[in-house]
Amino acid sequence: MIADRKEADDVLTLVHAVAPSGRSGIELETLAPRVSIAPKRVEKLFRKHTDYFVKVGSAQKITLNRFGKFNGSAERIIADVEQSYKRSERLKITILVLLSLAGVLSGVSAWLSLD
Repeated sequence: MIADRKEADDVLTLVHAVAPSGRSGIELETLAPRVSIAPKRVEKLFRKHTDYFVKVGSAQKITLNRFGKFNGSAERIIADVEQSYKRSERLKITILVLLSLAGVLSGVSAWLSLD
């Protein structure tokens, strides 16, 4: 799940940059300056999001993962990134609401026990 907007934006940027390279992939050294993301962050995102990206052979090249559930489709990956981020946001809101309700219930319970 992608819980933060910066991560979602960076992954989307990488998808758009990697997709045109097709099956042959793009070298990390070429990619990082092109997307204005630090090379270490690029590598971290590739390792974290293996459903989206895969290394090509033993080379330091990356391509979209055509063997995963998205079959290398940039459109499907982009949709999943957006949905994942939105799910994460809804989950955060739900947790905040539940915590607020727990606080209210605790307060009511304490008030009722005063009698």
